[in-house]
Amino acid sequence: MKYIFSIITAVMLSFTNIVTAQNDQPVLAGGPPLYNIDLSRWKLTLPTCPMYEVYPPSLTNQQWTLPGIFDRGVNGEIILTTPTAGCTTANSSYPRTEFRGMLSTWNDRTNWTFNGTHILNGTCVINKLPSSKKIIIAQIHGKTGTLDPYFKMYHKKGKIVGEIDGDNYEFGKFDLNKPISYSVIVKDFTIEVVVNGKTSKVIKIDENYADCTFYFKAGLYCIDNSKDDDWARVTYYALEQIHQF
Repeated sequence: MKYIFSIITAVMLSFTNIVTAQNDQPVLAGGPPLYNIDLSRWKLTLPTCPMYEVYPPSLTNQQWTLPGIFDRGVNGEIILTTPTAGCTTANSSYPRTEFRGMLSTWNDRTNWTFNGTHILNGTCVINKLPSSKKIIIAQIHGKTGTLDPYFKMYHKKGKIVGEIDGDNYEFGKFDLNKPISYSVIVKDFTIEVVVNGKTSKVIKIDENYADCTFYFKAGLYCIDNSKDDDWARVTYYALEQIHQF
């Protein structure tokens, strides 16, 4: 374990000039004085080389950080930064600093179906975009077979766009450093996405997904790998997943 973290430390030193050049501390105007994000049912994928994942209890330890990549603000907010030169997961071309939902601590093998109720709630601000101006802040990803993500929430071309099974729903223009509060609600083969009070409408899910399993993802998936000196940053103030079977 010490050897693994020594590798990560060495890699992060190479990222330092990328992510600390503008060490701004984002502020959510009018927000509560303390944010308490429960990470006990999440794991974190890092853009380190080699790619590495962090589970509880490290994530739930308020003292654990990876400076310049996973930082904790003075009020408990979580600051995620992804260099465009970061390493990727096996099936992706882009780096990420992204949470992956689990139904219980350390268990990423048991996932959920579109039966029951499954909700992802998040509040974040986007502090910096890469040169592509495109990131993903939330997903529903398929576990069974080789499914593409069923749902993706993008910030692209200055707008928040929800892609649901290949169809796009726009939620309006969102500037940097402005709060984005979203809910992704799956209930008995329907899905509804709400962003700052604006809804996608309730959408029927195809019954062909009946035998598939899924999980939530949230954070910063940087859709850019074009420059060695670029990066993106998102700050989360609230994040939760709710499951009722």
